[in-house]
Amino acid sequence: MSKKGKTLSFWFSNCSGLLVIDKTRSLGGMLETCHLNSKNAREQVVYEIISAGDKETYWIAHALTSTSYHWVPGYLGALGVITRDVNTGKETICTSNLLHVLESTGEPFWFNSGIMEFKWWNNAVYIDAQGWIGHNAQWYEGVTKYSQSCALMPNGEELITRVEGEMKRRIQQAIELAKKYDALMTQAGLISING
Repeated sequence: MSKKGKTLSFWFSNCSGLLVIDKTRSLGGMLETCHLNSKNAREQVVYEIISAGDKETYWIAHALTSTSYHWVPGYLGALGVITRDVNTGKETICTSNLLHVLESTGEPFWFNSGIMEFKWWNNAVYIDAQGWIGHNAQWYEGVTKYSQSCALMPNGEELITRVEGEMKRRIQQAIELAKKYDALMTQAGLISING
């Protein structure tokens, strides 16, 4: 993908997506996925070719066995803090929290990277989910403290959907539970979180 002639290599090119599998209709694809992730196949072939991990083995296995599969059309969405793009003035979200929406309703379904603002920093900064953009977000390289990528609304649309109501309540509930269990695991000496 490029913007203004500049090639972008996004950090989320190797982040997992969401899979929904009907095992009654895709046994061949699932068995091949298991084979591709077996120790010998994984170490000698798969990870030599696929550097991003096991998620690609699902669609490769389905293709190899002629088992039907479906990609949700469009690019990833985003969930996070709403800011303004310095060049366009439009609302944007710079984040490491990639959002998947239900194809049938366009509503948020699942987001990747957990509930941390930036999970690779090992700190105790939880996501501030102010807004979301669904599939077909227009991604670009952002200038943030975490070198995150940023997303604008597709097709020149202006406003990002606000996180409110039940979605806001559930995210806050997940954060409170995470804080509780992070504290318990830190106290037990099982983990260490940077202040």
